[in-house]
Amino acid sequence: MAIDFSFPEEVTHIVARVRQFCDATGRTLPVETGSDPRLPITNVGWDEAAAFAAWADKRLPTSEE
Repeated sequence: MAIDFSFPEEVTHIVARVRQFCDATGRTLPVETGSDPRLPITNVGWDEAAAFAAWADKRLPTSEE
């Protein structure tokens, strides 16, 4: 089976989008989140990423992806 390792733009969690998520859900930003809203988000666990994906009406990649 061929696996496409390219990731669409919507799976890139940028600081600005995660700020919207945190504001909407009452969560706090992950520790060490930078101030540049264009940067990728880092230091998030699986549960946090899954909650963000559900809020954004998206899904996390499967282990095969």
